[in-house]
Amino acid sequence: MAQVMVTGAAGFVGSHLVDRLLAQGHEVDAIDDLSTGSITNLTRARHVGGMKLHQIDVRVPEFVDLVGRRSPDLIWHLAGRVDRPGSLKDPVFDADVNVLGTLNVLEAVRMHEIPKIGVAVHGLFRREADTDGRTIVGQLPKVPSHIAAEAQVDYTRVHGDVYGLDCRVIALANVYGPRQVAGEFGPCIASFVSKAAAGDSPIVDGDGTQGRDFIHVDDAVEAIAKGGDLPSGAIVALGSGRVTRVIDLAEAICQLAGGAVAPTFGPARRFDRPGVAFPTEEASRRLDWKAFTSLEDGLADLVSAARSETD
Repeated sequence: MAQVMVTGAAGFVGSHLVDRLLAQGHEVDAIDDLSTGSITNLTRARHVGGMKLHQIDVRVPEFVDLVGRRSPDLIWHLAGRVDRPGSLKDPVFDADVNVLGTLNVLEAVRMHEIPKIGVAVHGLFRREADTDGRTIVGQLPKVPSHIAAEAQVDYTRVHGDVYGLDCRVIALANVYGPRQVAGEFGPCIASFVSKAAAGDSPIVDGDGTQGRDFIHVDDAVEAIAKGGDLPSGAIVALGSGRVTRVIDLAEAICQLAGGAVAPTFGPARRFDRPGVAFPTEEASRRLDWKAFTSLEDGLADLVSAARSETD
């Protein structure tokens, strides 16, 4: 078994990954500054044992020192800001957290000769081939967080190509599931479920015809946990291969919540786009993986749990 460091470990996806790694018998260094992550997300991990929590920001020099002291076999870098509308309000902060944070983690790996690093980014969906024939997953920038995600991928590739680091990237579709927080700007499933379970109408931006590719967090962490064995330089998209319109999603959640409420409509967001399904071939071939949780089953579980909390 390996010693694995997870940044963003108290966040939504990160905490589920910590649970999965511990269940596999690994020792885990959980890194989180708890600015957005919650210690309650790690309750199960703390009871299981095998995890050491470090409350620290990946951007500070002390993090680099910590990497050297702990000397993990693999770092999974999940820390960052995934609030796309929020990145429009403060693009400088978004770049600081996502780009400079990733760069500092990569530099820590380089300085201390950590054997492997994996970086998870959100929302990349365009496919193209580079001059070496490798498949690159990216997207046309729509908001600052998209530009940051592309920069994270580029810095990771450069550290592999130039400095010889053993790097890989997982590009995630819209992940949903337990522990996801319904904030001011979404994410839409957590927001819709929270409102519908409480008897309020979910608010759909625009006409709701914009689409998303949704993947359950259990499926995502299964692939990430396998991703440490990807060859250096691999960039693999992780999605369901299916697009769901936001209005159809909201209506389905309302029905699951008992049908007493219906979606209402708010202003459209300028950066919303038509739905694009994430490619699934690379994940299937390289990881022997596919999404096994249907959106219908995942939503039903979330709504049932939310209604139980409100009763």
